[in-house]
Amino acid sequence: MPDIGIDTLSTRRDLMCSWSSAQRKRVLRRKLQKQEKDFKKLVTTENLYQVCHGDQRINAVKQFGNSSKETSQGTEV
Repeated sequence: MPDIGIDTLSTRRDLMCSWSSAQRKRVLRRKLQKQEKDFKKLVTTENLYQVCHGDQRINAVKQFGNSSKETSQGTEV
């Protein structure tokens, strides 16, 4: 690249830096949108309490108990 001078390289570098700075706000806005979307998917404390202390928990424990009693070639697993 002997045809490219220092001035051209400096100009290109400045353009890249300004482009990066110009995109910073968009990137941060998108990051906040993704965080908000993920936060809305989180389980609330009320729902977590219901799962831990409700019928779903009891049924899950029963299912685990039943599946642990299955046999493999006549021997209990």
